[in-house]
Amino acid sequence: MARSSLFNPSDRRTFLKYLSLAGVTGLINPRKLLAFSPDANSRVIIVDDTAATSGNSINSSVVQAMVNSGITTLAQAPTVSDAWKVLLPGVTSSSKIALKVNCINSGMSTHPAVTNAVVNALKLMTFSGVLFPENNIIVFDRTTWELQSAGYTINTSASGVRCFGTDSSGIGYSTQNYAVAGQSQRLSKIITDTTDFLINIAVLKNHGGAGVTLCLKNHFGTCNNPGALHGNYCDPYAATLSSLVPIMAKQKVNIIDALFGIRSGGPSGYPQFSANKIIMSTDIVAADYQGRKLLKDNGCTNTGDAGHIDTAATMYSLGTNDPTKMDIVTVSSPSSSSIGGEPLPSSLALNQNYPNPFNAVTHIRFSVPRSGEVEIDVVDTNGRVLATLVHGNMRAGEHTVSFVADQFASGVYFYRLKTETAFLSHKMILLK
Repeated sequence: MARSSLFNPSDRRTFLKYLSLAGVTGLINPRKLLAFSPDANSRVIIVDDTAATSGNSINSSVVQAMVNSGITTLAQAPTVSDAWKVLLPGVTSSSKIALKVNCINSGMSTHPAVTNAVVNALKLMTFSGVLFPENNIIVFDRTTWELQSAGYTINTSASGVRCFGTDSSGIGYSTQNYAVAGQSQRLSKIITDTTDFLINIAVLKNHGGAGVTLCLKNHFGTCNNPGALHGNYCDPYAATLSSLVPIMAKQKVNIIDALFGIRSGGPSGYPQFSANKIIMSTDIVAADYQGRKLLKDNGCTNTGDAGHIDTAATMYSLGTNDPTKMDIVTVSSPSSSSIGGEPLPSSLALNQNYPNPFNAVTHIRFSVPRSGEVEIDVVDTNGRVLATLVHGNMRAGEHTVSFVADQFASGVYFYRLKTETAFLSHKMILLK
């Protein structure tokens, strides 16, 4: 594909037809909204770890290692926190981040283990030593019932990660109508009104009416009337929908949950094979191209019907469908005994905070020999919990977390590290 051109000359008449159908509210120069340089190759990360699944079960700690490794590799950043700041340009501690999952088939949804791993990675972002507020993260799909059926925990409160459907009270769809190749659609207010950044987390499935259903088609769950968009194998509708300004302006990372896959009879049904992969890219077309290829490699026979992926590239310049314009980076077995070539710590360790004594901010370094659930909190001399610094799955390796104590009085405090099998504690002194 000629990356410097909005469309191929041979497609000009067809493109102009669809552009006239889209209307000015449907497509406003999508080239200006691309998350990649038109002159550079698109980076696609394929994380592969055979330990991710066993039979029908998922190893959450392995998935966490896969997500953390994928995010840092995609951003080419040293830490998960740094990676998100690259991938979400302009993100601040007050930003709202939406994760669009696919739960229409509860038997083969975006797996909560993958979504939770992305959430946990987002929670590692720090701003002036303070962790990113988890309540600023929203996991959503079109209905609350579908999320519940897929195993997600609904939360609309002012604490914790939020999770709810567009059909929730006070949410709904935009008042503005968007033209999608001749069809009028309204978008979820979670995208148009509520959040600043969007992460697309699709799942690996074939589709009888679209060839495949991956990141592009995942947005059928963000509009109010997706049934009107299924003609001609969803082409160009899936591409046009993903070109809408509210989506393209906010969508920064595209992830395909390819732990399992459906090769035939989709999108309904149950997993038919284990791929043990997670695909990531800032380029939605390149991500879907690799997902389509993975389905074909695993015996899917109707991937040729997924022309909407190619339309997204050639007519809307949403990314590249040319494998020679993709930099494919494979990350193999990140949950194994080394990370980045360095050996993992042999035992759990909690180091003395530094500086100590401290004024306002101190840093706590700890080591985890294997991925798993970790909690670090700060307590007073009576054992009362004052702050929780870490709570969730952590990849194996060395980590550092900061404690900002500007709202606490001078005195002696303790910080504690807890796992499923161990408990460590140290004393620290705050002097103001």
